[in-house]
Order: sequence, then C-alpha cells, then structure tokens
Amino acid sequence: MYRFCLLVIFLLISNPAHANTLGESQPRSGRTFPGPRPSLADLWQNADHVIFGEVERIKPLTSKLGKQVYTYGAQNVIYIKHQFKGPRELQMQSIVVETRVTSEAPCSFEMGTQVIAFIRKDDGKYIAGSSHSRIVLEDGEFKHYKQAFERLPEILSEKEDEVRRSKLVAWYVDLAVEPVTRYQGALGLSWARARSKNKSKNVLSDQQARRLIKKVVSESPPIGDTASVLNYLKDYPSRDLDLLMLESLRRSHEPGWERLTRTAFDTLPARLGVKLSPETEQRRKEWGELLSLVYYNFDKKKPSEEQQTLYKERYHIVWGSLTYDVYIQCRAALENDALDSK
Repeated sequence: MYRFCLLVIFLLISNPAHANTLGESQPRSGRTFPGPRPSLADLWQNADHVIFGEVERIKPLTSKLGKQVYTYGAQNVIYIKHQFKGPRELQMQSIVVETRVTSEAPCSFEMGTQVIAFIRKDDGKYIAGSSHSRIVLEDGEFKHYKQAFERLPEILSEKEDEVRRSKLVAWYVDLAVEPVTRYQGALGLSWARARSKNKSKNVLSDQQARRLIKKVVSESPPIGDTASVLNYLKDYPSRDLDLLMLESLRRSHEPGWERLTRTAFDTLPARLGVKLSPETEQRRKEWGELLSLVYYNFDKKKPSEEQQTLYKERYHIVWGSLTYDVYIQCRAALENDALDSK
C-alpha cells in the first residue's frame, strides 16, 4: 500500500497534464482541476491546437512497481482530417496525443470515434488534459463545428470588450439554434450570463430570445439538447415555452421527450406560480427516494438484482403518475390564465 501511494504521488507530480489543465476561462497556469465544463470559446482559447480526426490506435502507458503494473495514461493515435487551430507543424497524417489518469476528470478516447480534440503542447508532447478536451462527433456533424470555428477567431480578436461579448453571445445563439451544436450554445450563453456585468444578467436581446423560442417550439419531438436551452430560458416569459413544457409532461414516456420532461417538471410549476398539492409533493418525495436507489445508490451493500428490478419498475410507475399530476395542475393554471386574459 505504501509503495502504491508513492507511485500515485510521483505520477501526479510528474504529470504535465495535471499541472496544465484546460480551465473554463482562466489562463492555463495555476489551474489543476477542470472545474465546471468550459464553453467552446474557452476551450478554443486555452488550446494550442484544435483538430478533427479519427482515433486509430490506443496504447496504454504503464508503470511497474514490484509485481504490480499500473496504467497511468494512454498514447492515442489520431488520424488528422482537419486542423482548425495551431501552427502548420500539424499538417501531418497522424498525431500522438497523450492522456493521463490523475485526480481530476481525465480525458479518454475510444477506438474508431471521430473527435474534435483541444490539445496543448508541453515539453514536445501533445496533451489532452481533462475530459472536456474532446468532443465526439457523429457522421454529418463536422460541418456545423467547422462553420462555427471559422467565425470564432475574428470574434475573439475584437478589441472592444462589449462588442466582443455581444458578438460572442450572437455566436452562441447561432450554436443553440442548430440541434447539433445546441448544447454548446446553451452552455456558452450560461457562461455569458454568469460573467455579465449587467445586474439583470439578461444577455439576450428580445429578438434573440424569440428566435431561440421559435426554433425549439417548432420541433416535435425535441431535437438535440433542447432541455439545455429551456433551462437557460426558464426565466423568459413565453406562453409558447409553457405549452411546450406542458406537452413534455404529457408525453413523458415517449422517445425523445425524457430530458425535456425533467426540465419541465423542475421549472414549469414555478413559472406558472403553481403550488403542487400535498399528495403530489408526497409522491415527489417517494420518487426522489427511488431515484437515489436506482441511479445513485452508493451504499456498500447493493440490492439484489431482483430488488433492483423492482425499484426500477416502481420508479417508472411513480414518475409517470407524478408527471401526469403536475401536467393536470399546470394545465389548469394555463387555462385559468387564458380565461383571465379574455
């Protein structure tokens, strides 16, 4: 055990990825943990190279201590299909990118996947530090990121802070409108709001908010990460958004609606000023307990497979009943608002 601890300490001290990790908005120096997921613009700024390619080979990096062999990272051979950022030196067919297992959330690659990798160069080695350092793409998705990255350098080179922030928000809105990059757009807008000097933290113009709302309510079932956009827009008054969330509660068990239903469940009652009935609150408590048992059970004594199956069945029954209850109460509130407005 003592030798193992010495090995871990040695790996952490000697690991350049540990000392130089992509931060969400900070310079690379002085940041040792990935922290909250960075925005796409932050990843770009903190990388020396940004490439798109396919993972061809993975070779574990190991160290032997006594009779024990420990894996502390990997060398990942990526066939480069496109280079977005970085010196011309990467105009080669393949690159070896190292990842390391550290106390932070490490980056990892899978054979055969197509990825965008945000890479640093340290001591002659190409390093992908944290789990945020790569985005896995499906067929047909590359063109959307290519279009986005082609615009980004000009936006970031803007010298006036307010102009740059405004252009960056518009860029994030464009990302959020497109289903493929929707999650990245919503994440960027959340960072823009968090950094805003505006007391209201309202970084979207009315036109931008309407554009986002019009896009997501036109899709049925939801496409891409619509839940992230709705979570960002949860404070924006819109009857169309209310109706979309209400519909997701009604269709909670249909494919494509699950994540949106969870967002609606968490936000719609508060948007409408609905105080849920005591029976619904009690069922919500039971659902929370089942959620912990099914998905977050960290007890050392795990339930039997049969018991786990029973928990899951009960969880889905309670969730269906709960979302329907919330749907009925929120629908009544919307109908009353419609009558009051006449």
